[in-house]
Amino acid sequence: MTYTNEKKLIKDAKRIIAHHNEVSRLKGENFNVFSILNMEHKENGTHSALLGELLNPKGSHLKGDLFLQLFLQTVGNDTINLDKASVVLEKYIGRRMMPTY
Repeated sequence: MTYTNEKKLIKDAKRIIAHHNEVSRLKGENFNVFSILNMEHKENGTHSALLGELLNPKGSHLKGDLFLQLFLQTVGNDTINLDKASVVLEKYIGRRMMPTY
């Protein structure tokens, strides 16, 4: 007894996975600076600090609100008053509710 449908399904799945992996490679989606620096376990703290510093108009980069402007342009938000902008790295917004099913 041959399993033609199953073999075709497995072959198709392998082709789709290979294609997805190639697209990810070409897009650079597998690049992770925290892996390179062997800091995966510190990603949250370092990631937040770096982004916060770049987006902070009063950051040590001395570029004013340039990075914040570019970020807001990229996400399509033009409603923030940059003269009054400030950065808060993490803010407690309340207890997270778990979904009930």
